[in-house]
Amino acid sequence: MAFNIRLSFFNQAGLALGTGMAGYAIDRLGGATTAGLSAGMAVAILPLLGRLTTGTESSRSSIKGLTPLSASREVFRYLLNEPQSLSAAVTVGLALR
Repeated sequence: MAFNIRLSFFNQAGLALGTGMAGYAIDRLGGATTAGLSAGMAVAILPLLGRLTTGTESSRSSIKGLTPLSASREVFRYLLNEPQSLSAAVTVGLALR
């Protein structure tokens, strides 16, 4: 139980910190620059994610095909299957204009 509470706390703290940093970056650098920097960081971190998650045999098969293109397709598929998330993403994008 204590582990779950700590995990939940650090999850929420990470989300709050990431959201705050993104908001600050958008305010200081602009939306397009921040989006480009975020995309660059994501592409740079993708190989590291593959190394970290290849601990078991079952995760190797799921990470093996992880490329920026397949990850983008998965995100688009998720947004199409979850209309609430799609509308939230569009609303945030329009609010930044």
